[in-house]
Amino acid sequence: MVQTGDLIGGKYRIGEFLGEGGMATVWSAQNEAIGREVAVKVLLGAHTRDKEAVSRFLNEARVASRIRSPRIVDVLDTGSCRDGTPFIVMERLRGRPLDSYIYACGRISAREALPIVRAIAEALVVAHELGVVHRDLKPGNVFLTIAPGGAVEPKVLDFGISKIVEAGSRQHTQIGTVLGSPDYMSPEQAAGQPLDWKTDIYSLGAVLYEAVTGRAPYSDMPNMNALLAAIITRPPRPAWELAPDLPLPVRAILERCMQRIPTARYANARELIRDIDQALYAIGGAARLLRPDLLLAPSAAVQKPPRENGSTMEPTVTGARTIASLAKDNKLALLCLGLAFSLATLGGVALWAFGTDPGTPASRPARIVALEAPPAARPSVTTSIASASSSPAASSNAERTSDPMAPTAQPSAIAAQQSRGTGTPRVVPNAPRRTATSNPLDTFK
Repeated sequence: MVQTGDLIGGKYRIGEFLGEGGMATVWSAQNEAIGREVAVKVLLGAHTRDKEAVSRFLNEARVASRIRSPRIVDVLDTGSCRDGTPFIVMERLRGRPLDSYIYACGRISAREALPIVRAIAEALVVAHELGVVHRDLKPGNVFLTIAPGGAVEPKVLDFGISKIVEAGSRQHTQIGTVLGSPDYMSPEQAAGQPLDWKTDIYSLGAVLYEAVTGRAPYSDMPNMNALLAAIITRPPRPAWELAPDLPLPVRAILERCMQRIPTARYANARELIRDIDQALYAIGGAARLLRPDLLLAPSAAVQKPPRENGSTMEPTVTGARTIASLAKDNKLALLCLGLAFSLATLGGVALWAFGTDPGTPASRPARIVALEAPPAARPSVTTSIASASSSPAASSNAERTSDPMAPTAQPSAIAAQQSRGTGTPRVVPNAPRRTATSNPLDTFK
């Protein structure tokens, strides 16, 4: 275990403890060979015997060193401690993670958030052009650092579970494997489907969502099983319900970033940057952080606020987990859910089969459906619009009859129809309609 004062790698003198994540601890250090202050990330002892964890840890160094961008933390070196524990040497950053800043402020304005998201998108442009998909974008992996002159510069951290893929390929991990932070996963990532760079676009939208609302998109979900199911099957609560002052251009960016269908999102990060620039112009330009003092405040353990229902949940999937393995966490609940679904299905079949017997009195009003008029009797579209616009009464009648929830014909209309000989009305019991269903996971195939 690393301690203050240790010398690792033959030249890095360990200084103060800076923080701890799910897989590693971070320390300040001094490169005694050149006198440069650096940060050293050391893999936690519990993971040193896990070959997959060690591989992901070293993958961060390889990927980050391949991407040269001022928006991405610079990796300088790698090595091993005396006991074989691997470490990564990075540039020393001074500031605060974005999640810590959001929690301290409650939420931040769109004019503060958009420049941060734009900087992250700039990092994604470089990464995606090199074929690198981050797969774990979240506020905790964005560091707000103070640059010379006092400007705030966001930097993207932690490429540990990123993947390098060839252009046109979407196969980055084994089907059914879930890696990343559930609160910010795209639907296809939560379903364990093949991924491309558009999963990062969704996650960046989730980062913007939390920045301007102070809540993760699915913060009302009580546990991981419910969270993954919600991400796959339904959109999150609209951000403007939590932040009514959210400008319309920012709402549009959020909606497009977080589309459940990957092809409906931004095609790439450059398109997102273009819309961010237009939104900033529309809302009055970028604004500096209102609380820059928080970035230089003494670091302290910042706990994520509880979910909307008061529960807590592990924020990160640190290992490869499949949908099947997640299901094993709560077998009884899933069994009850399956039983309830089966009973509901049987009830629906019984209602469909026996609820429309013409020999039994209808328990609900029947729907009156009139036969369509012959083609020759139908008025033209031009004539209908002209007559509706010339007569207020006709216009109101047209509005009422165009309502799909309104009765299709009134008694007087039926009598008139019969007198014209245009058809005979028939009564159809109000039977439940059968609709085609589809597997929501088919969307991502």
